[in-house]
Amino acid sequence: MSPLTRHSLARLAALGLLAAAATAQATFDDRGPGSAGDLTPDGQTVVGYDGAGAWLWTEVGGFVPIGGETAVAVSDLAGAACGNRAGTTGYDGPALWVSGSGWQDLGGLPGQTPPGGSHGSAYDISGDGMVVVGLGWLSTYKARGFRWDAANNMVELPQMGPNSSRASAISGDGQWIGGFDEHSNGTRRAALWDASLSETLFLARPANPEGYGEIMGINSDGSVICGKEGDSGYVWRNAQFTNFGQVPGVDPLMNYNWAAAVSEDGSVAVGGNWDLWNTTTFATIWTEATGVMFVSDYLTALGVTGLDQYQLANSLDVSADGTTILGWGVAFPFTFIWWTATIPACTGGTATFCVAAPNSVGSGALIASNGKVSVFANAFELSAAPVPNTPGIFFYGSTQQAAQPFGDGFRCVGGGQPLFRLPVELASGNLLSHELDFTSGSAAGRLLPGTTWHFQAWYRDVGAGYNLSDGLTATFCH
Repeated sequence: MSPLTRHSLARLAALGLLAAAATAQATFDDRGPGSAGDLTPDGQTVVGYDGAGAWLWTEVGGFVPIGGETAVAVSDLAGAACGNRAGTTGYDGPALWVSGSGWQDLGGLPGQTPPGGSHGSAYDISGDGMVVVGLGWLSTYKARGFRWDAANNMVELPQMGPNSSRASAISGDGQWIGGFDEHSNGTRRAALWDASLSETLFLARPANPEGYGEIMGINSDGSVICGKEGDSGYVWRNAQFTNFGQVPGVDPLMNYNWAAAVSEDGSVAVGGNWDLWNTTTFATIWTEATGVMFVSDYLTALGVTGLDQYQLANSLDVSADGTTILGWGVAFPFTFIWWTATIPACTGGTATFCVAAPNSVGSGALIASNGKVSVFANAFELSAAPVPNTPGIFFYGSTQQAAQPFGDGFRCVGGGQPLFRLPVELASGNLLSHELDFTSGSAAGRLLPGTTWHFQAWYRDVGAGYNLSDGLTATFCH
């Protein structure tokens, strides 16, 4: 676990997530020694390497040796992979593996004689396995990003800066390449190349005029990108940047984090956090609901036990649906391992039921919510309208019942079961609303992931003196 587990778990315990372990069904699997490289979008296949060479792994088939030295990235259907091996020209360098055909050396940058004995390194492969990107060495010891395909062989990517560059990631469709292009001062700038190999300094904007940072991951069509900017990771989606900031509780002067990979829709990003005090790294996860946090704390909150036997050092990749994470770490006392973890999708939702009776301002108060049923997000809000501008409350219970006359309306929640009342609110503009706090009051310890509750609004009105809205059923998720 991270050294900040006590801080993080206290926060999650307040959200009721530790008590909800049985509903979460998250898992963690120590896959043993070796170095994992990449995960297919469906989360079913991993490529990696160990002392015996490169391998391809599935849950059902286990390890299948594929020769070569390393495998760092895999195509969508696992029919191709890229990595590095000792070539026939005497240089180490990038290579492509194709099922049924074996390995092919990709050579080096045109016209270069690298002085270090290596043509470079492969970093990523397109979804169809036809394009490989990475880093190639020049005769001058500087590096250049490259793009390789069978028709054009290795092509040096153009760059704006005078120093080194690297192609770190490629979109599944092969149309977008991301990485970095160093400034003249040596600082990395996030670089994005399109299908014509035209370069853009991706992070350049008023908040970051030089575009400092990196691109580390791209989804299938380039609509979602992740990486590192300053001392924190980021996700770009819907043409908007979300900078993660620091993991809660860390010393901001001695820590930085990054996002190495992102789910298809950009809702989950994984990476790591560098702790300069302890000169080590810890795997991280970011979601909109949680912000950035340590994977060990996230999994513990979802009911996974035994993680005190490990240091989860880095998250390497995440499946397209965001539910499978690939990473590496240390099994204490000192065995390097790679691991996978599964996290449940947030599948809660809401629906209305029952009826609303007419009131003094309209045909009846209809209850609604903002739909934010994630307990992690802690942003679930109820509303009812139209209502008189009078005091009212929302109440909830675990069961529905047939509509029973109650005041001038109908009670549809309860059926003899305990009812829980939320704080009194004063309606304004004929709207009664309340934002729940899952960490306090009657919501704490009850509205947990995987549970379903039924809500109604009660409000003051003329006639019998009070009336009710129709009902809302909400199923909460992590």
